Amino acid sequence: LLRQHHELCDIILGESEVKIHAHKVVLASISPYFKAMFTGNLSEKENSEVEFQCIDETALQAIVEYAYTGTVFISQDTVESLLPAANLLQIKLVLKECCAFLESQLDPGNCIGISRFAETYGCHDLYLAATKYICQNFEAVCQTEEFFELTHADLDEIVSNDCLNVATEETVFYALESWIKYDVQERQKYLAQLLNSVRLPLLSVKFLTRLYEANHLIRDDRTCK
Repeated sequence: LLRQHHELCDIILGESEVKIHAHKVVLASISPYFKAMFTGNLSEKENSEVEFQCIDETALQAIVEYAYTGTVFISQDTVESLLPAANLLQIKLVLKECCAFLESQLDPGNCIGISRFAETYGCHDLYLAATKYICQNFEAVCQTEEFFELTHADLDEIVSNDCLNVATEETVFYALESWIKYDVQERQKYLAQLLNSVRLPLLSVKFLTRLYEANHLIRDDRTCK
């Protein structure tokens, strides 16, 4: 109630017309970032208003609400701004809740994006969960748009994973072939490197012979011979 009526508030957060009134001691109690800001030798220690240009306004409001209520609402619309904010402000419980939410949302169409997002913000457990999901559901993942947007290094890392779950190694080859054909002029040069990740002993001689005869990408690439 004190905050709602702006009573005894000693800090205003935000950079737009919407101003978020709060108490420094409350914010400092849930965030080492805020604690350092309000108790260290920073200009914000004496200021009554602080702008956060790098934090989404809605995410900042949600975090302030969390500071007072201990609860945070996470949805598909808010998690991509809330997680970076919680990471920057070092609010571990909110960060943990965001990671748990994203893990619960994993599907073939978003798991690669979530793994990248997790890696960017140092969410190790979420990154491992997304990577595991990619490997376990590779046959579905390799049909998605995110798969075709992978870098060659990321693709090589995935298909080299010993936990890759495929019915046959032919699936891996066809996935690599599809990825290269998506932008053949740019990706042809990675063919030999990626083929090194295919477990050739698991492919039949008949398949390899037919492949060489019918696939001009391999037949015309000197490094594959």
